[in-house]
Amino acid sequence: MKWIKFYVFKGDSLSYEKFNFFTLKRILIFLGIQLLLSLVLVLFISSFYSTPKEKKLKKDVKYLISEFNTVNQQIIKIESILDHVKENDSIIYESIFESTESRKKGFETLYEDEINNDYDAFVESIHTKISILDKNLSKELYLLNDLVGEATRHQDMLTRIPAIQPIDNKDLKRTASGWGWRIHPIYKIRKFHYGLDFTAPVGTPIYSTGDGIIEFIASSTDKASQGYGNIIIINHGYSYKTLYGHMSKFNVKKGQTVKRGQIIGFVGSTGLSTGPHLHYEVIKDNEKVNPINYLFNSLTPEEYQTIIEISNNIKKSYD
Repeated sequence: MKWIKFYVFKGDSLSYEKFNFFTLKRILIFLGIQLLLSLVLVLFISSFYSTPKEKKLKKDVKYLISEFNTVNQQIIKIESILDHVKENDSIIYESIFESTESRKKGFETLYEDEINNDYDAFVESIHTKISILDKNLSKELYLLNDLVGEATRHQDMLTRIPAIQPIDNKDLKRTASGWGWRIHPIYKIRKFHYGLDFTAPVGTPIYSTGDGIIEFIASSTDKASQGYGNIIIINHGYSYKTLYGHMSKFNVKKGQTVKRGQIIGFVGSTGLSTGPHLHYEVIKDNEKVNPINYLFNSLTPEEYQTIIEISNNIKKSYD
């Protein structure tokens, strides 16, 4: 096959010259136009269609955003639970341990965020929240450990504080003279009675009203008994002591550890006494206090009121 040759008439020379289609300039212009058209076409197509790789990336981004939102909501929920725990913690300290100490000091608060297409900022906020939550959980763990210690100490204190009647007195008929001014049965003078008397037959068991240690014990012949006859003093700790006087005999020794409800001796009429009874005192911070306020474990409110009325109506003490 023969190539067809083209000629162009040149007016200046009045002659024909062979026409060359493939000059460098024409080639470059042609290629440039083709490249531009290709780019326009690619941009047009890509605006409506995604490549498999782009589709996968978009799917991954969508999944990650969903996961971040889930994590964010879980963090907010955990923080809400932690706030509830801290609130209960404060209530325990204020109501049970009678402490007004704020248990929320040092805790940081989380705030809920929206993405607003700022993914870097959102990821950073998630890291910040996790850091704050970790810090708050560590503080709460420390406070809860402290709370366990306080509860243990409080439980120990509850077993030691005097809280029951020192003799079996379910019908309350053994209640005699109470706290206040009374006529002394022997000296016949008006004298302040610092305890609570319980009348009972000789040999009636006497119980320790709280856990403690026998700190003092003396017989009626010992000057240290000071008219209390056979006497026992129990040190309960926490600044509490109890005194049991006019006993017939002892059931414990000095230095012995006793539990609430344990028999420590028996009712008698030793010392300055006009009849078989137990003289019972409660001492707080080295000051004698009204024992009637320390019978709460063995009395209902109605029985408590009854024992107050009985002890107040008797104007003469037994010792």
